[in-house]
Amino acid sequence: MRRQFLYLFAFLSFISCSNDDDRTTFESEGLITGADLTLCICFCGGYFIEIEDQTYRFEVDQLPANDLDLSIENLPLKVDLNWSLIEPNDDCGASDRILISSIIEAP
Repeated sequence: MRRQFLYLFAFLSFISCSNDDDRTTFESEGLITGADLTLCICFCGGYFIEIEDQTYRFEVDQLPANDLDLSIENLPLKVDLNWSLIEPNDDCGASDRILISSIIEAP
C-alpha cells in the first residue's frame, strides 16, 4: 500500500509540473515616469519611459493589451517590455518615439 501511495504521489507531482516555455521573455526594463503634456504641432503627448538611461515616449493607444494602471498615483511605474524605435518619417523629426510590442508591470 505504501509503495502505491509513493507511485501515486510521484505521478501527481510529475503531471502538476508546469512548462514555463510559453512565458514572454522581455529584452528591457523600463520606468514609466509620467505623461508628456507638451503642446506642439506633431508627435506630442503619450508617456515618458526611461530605458537604459535614455528617455523615450510612447502612445497609450498603441500599447498591446495589458493591465497597467497609468494614473498619476501609480507613477513612476517599473515595467518589463519589448520595444522598437519608431524611425522619424517627416519634418517633425521626433526621434524618441517607441512602439511597445509587449509590456507588464515589473515584479
